[in-house]
Amino acid sequence: SSARSAAPRRGGRHAMASDVDAIWASLKATSAPSQHAARAKALLRDATLGVSSDSKKSTHSDRAAAGKAEGCRALLSRVSVTKSSTGDTHTESTTNTVEGGEAGGPKQPKDAVQATTATGDARGDELPNASSSNENADDEKQLAIDSAVPAIESADSLKKKVARDVNVLSDLQSPPTSRVLALRRIQNVATQVDPRFLTQVAVDCFAKPALRRLEDKSERVREGAIDLFVVVVQQCQRDEGGCCVVEILPYAVPALRHRLGPVGGDTDDDENENRQRPAREKEKVTRLDPTEPSEEIRLKLLTAFINTLRAASTSGSENAIAAYASDLVSALTYAADDSFSEVVCEACVGLGFLTQTLGRRLAPVAKKLAWTFAPNLTHKKSKVRVATLDALRQLMHCGAHETILDLCAFKHPNLVPIKAFYGEDLKVNYFGKLVLDTVPQVRFAFIQTLGDWMTSLVERVDHEPRLLPYVVSAVADGDTKVSTYALELIEKLGAQYEMEHEKDLKPVMTYMPEFLEGVSLHNTHVKSLYPAPFLERPRLGARVLVKNNFPAVVNPILAEIGGWQAEARVRAAKLLRANLVFLEENATQHCQQLCVAFVKVMSAVSGDTHHQTNANANANSQNDSARQRASDVVPVIGECCRLIGAFVTPNEWLEVALGMCGDETESPSKAGALVVIAELCGGASIDAMEKTPETGASPIDKILSLLQSPAIYDSSDTSVRVAVCRVVEILLRARPETWGRKDRVARLVGAALRAARGDSPKNDSSEARAFGAALAAAATALRCTPPDVVSTVRSELLNPLAVLPPKAWRVSDASALAQIVSARGVFSKDQTSVSIRLCSLVAFSRVFGNKTADATDSGNVDTNRHVRSIHQTLVSFPFVRTTNIAERLSDEDVVLLVRTALQAVSDETRADKPTKETEKSSSSSALAAITEALDGNISSIAAVFHVTGEIAARVVSVLENCGETPADVRARVVDLARALAVRVTERTTSTDATS
Repeated sequence: SSARSAAPRRGGRHAMASDVDAIWASLKATSAPSQHAARAKALLRDATLGVSSDSKKSTHSDRAAAGKAEGCRALLSRVSVTKSSTGDTHTESTTNTVEGGEAGGPKQPKDAVQATTATGDARGDELPNASSSNENADDEKQLAIDSAVPAIESADSLKKKVARDVNVLSDLQSPPTSRVLALRRIQNVATQVDPRFLTQVAVDCFAKPALRRLEDKSERVREGAIDLFVVVVQQCQRDEGGCCVVEILPYAVPALRHRLGPVGGDTDDDENENRQRPAREKEKVTRLDPTEPSEEIRLKLLTAFINTLRAASTSGSENAIAAYASDLVSALTYAADDSFSEVVCEACVGLGFLTQTLGRRLAPVAKKLAWTFAPNLTHKKSKVRVATLDALRQLMHCGAHETILDLCAFKHPNLVPIKAFYGEDLKVNYFGKLVLDTVPQVRFAFIQTLGDWMTSLVERVDHEPRLLPYVVSAVADGDTKVSTYALELIEKLGAQYEMEHEKDLKPVMTYMPEFLEGVSLHNTHVKSLYPAPFLERPRLGARVLVKNNFPAVVNPILAEIGGWQAEARVRAAKLLRANLVFLEENATQHCQQLCVAFVKVMSAVSGDTHHQTNANANANSQNDSARQRASDVVPVIGECCRLIGAFVTPNEWLEVALGMCGDETESPSKAGALVVIAELCGGASIDAMEKTPETGASPIDKILSLLQSPAIYDSSDTSVRVAVCRVVEILLRARPETWGRKDRVARLVGAALRAARGDSPKNDSSEARAFGAALAAAATALRCTPPDVVSTVRSELLNPLAVLPPKAWRVSDASALAQIVSARGVFSKDQTSVSIRLCSLVAFSRVFGNKTADATDSGNVDTNRHVRSIHQTLVSFPFVRTTNIAERLSDEDVVLLVRTALQAVSDETRADKPTKETEKSSSSSALAAITEALDGNISSIAAVFHVTGEIAARVVSVLENCGETPADVRARVVDLARALAVRVTERTTSTDATS
């Protein structure tokens, strides 16, 4: 009776499996597969639980009968049942061995057998002892021996071949290694058998046993089971009919979905939506643990699920795929949030398969899927982001296009969500993160996705204004592949726009195909202004497309340029530059707004704080911070200015820029406006700059008049004076064909001389460096060396000073004159006469009345020293040398020179407490100039006799105060007396000879 009761307990597993098969058969005959999938999964779960309970009951009863003969007979009866059911020779020999042991050998208690089995189950895959290792090695050898499958000629023989291994799989008390080997043997048979025979028994002998073992406790068993299932599906797909895969689906789909879902079954739909909606991703939602703990097995399960449905679809059963679409959607929804990146990538592949197979039939769940996969666009691994983009690219065509609004964080300007009244209404701009992704492959995939949506999406017109800025931004991408593809995409979008709006664009395309505002498209200068990757002018449709969308993005771009993040500023400036290439003359309506923003950036860089007081220390630190923020975008802003100068009429932007150089404008803004004007001129053509309107002056004359304005070149702010020198440099380097004429170069150099205030280019001050750069640019335009620039345009520089009223002279004008007369080179007779007259005029003007600067600078020691240096240079007449004078001076010029120098000596002699440094610098230089003027090659004897008395009186006066006169001045007086004596002696000798 014990034997009879043991057999049903062991066979309960098979009985329950047969009942499930009967239920499946009835369900298949009465309903569609999609209607009984959930119930089938429940039945499989009940079957598993039932087997577990039967096993427990069997274990308790066996323990109660331990040591009794009935237990041994029960064990033998179970083995006999296995033998009779399988007919396997190996089983029969095993039975005989056991019986022999019972008859003649020592008996092994049943508790020992059960203990061994239980130990094997508890160990699972890990068998650390030496005997277990030897057993595994023997199993591998046995598997190698059985690898050669004899020829199988029918489905019945195939069924008999795998029957024993199928029974081993059903024995949960057997060691896991036995089940693994059984799975491998079955897989070996399935691989080598003819697919025609396999398809006849695939469901009962291969698919079902493998699917049952997906619930096994051993990871190796579960992995072997899914490998076997994959091989079975592949072999069934090789069959010409291919219908066997469809027959497997009712069994495979519930099992795979269960293993791919969370512990305890699927989550509630509301929780899924709460987790999937990007707008709610900040909320803390607990993710349930997966039913399958192994990441690698989850990957294989999901791959098998997708490939099984794909195999069914290739057999022509698309309706079957639609029936199980909800199961795959549920699995993909949970897998999209998996911790294993490979599983997430495979989920994206599955979503792509669904979209390709079902198309618009996915519309009811398309938005849900899009919200589920959207957070993976910010995944830490780039391959996941790329896979998600590929999946969403196809999903948007299935009715999920409205989620684009969520992906780009769109907020309707006239609608306020109710949630915003009670808390934060945060949205994540996934597109903004993707276009700034650090991996070029992700950015390229993103632009490809946008290109697919903007060219083939049915609702592309609705989303075009929100997607186009990202494409234009990609044109300025640092990666050549991304920028080139983005430009090609915009050209493609332009062609599409031309086709759709052919009637509106026909007049422009017909009558203005090659010209724009008088500038030929073949003009090399215009092409040279294009940044990479632009090589040619964009087509008309692309220009109109960007023009229509630019008003919506100009304000955010300009705000970002003035932000505090360095990378964001540079990207925003490059985006603006790309937009300006497409805008061309349409930038006129935004000219004022753009110029004001450019001036703000340039003013932050042009500011100088070296000479500010300690009271403004806080303001200085803020200015330094602003300068540092703006310095990285200055080159790109300069390119933007040149583009505007090339496409917009000069009077448009010049009016705005000149208005910011007035007296009421602060000095930093004024300096920034000057630099912006220079950059704008760098892009304007010579014809546009020389064009004189009906009323007013040409743009060139307006700019030169601005630079020669005393409020500009004589500003007390160093930044403004430095900006003047920068303007000269930029104009002469960027557009030498416009500003390289000699008269214009002279006016520019004159403005730079006044702004530099006599600073030598060898100094390290900001004015000296800027002035040196301006002289270098002028030398390039005049084709000479920098020291010869002033001598080349000396006459043009002296003419404006010659007509300057005496009361209008400033320190900057005197400084320019000092540099002109000190420049090397030969002076003509006219240049010498004008120079002597101007030096005499300035030396006695109010500028040097007290040998100081204006009243505002009287307290500045450096300024006083600078003014005295200029005065010393003027009274020394450095050009009056035999090597510099081409012709003898006129008598009037000699008399004027001598009297001016003697007056300088007299003024210093009467000064209160003169310093030795001052006496040495001024009196000595003035006496040296008189000595040079008495040379016979420079002055006539008549002019010498005309001033002999004045010179003699001054000599005697100095010698009488010999004790208070510095040594160098006394030496100069002696040299002067000697030179005068020589000339007077020449006159006496000449008179005696004549008599």
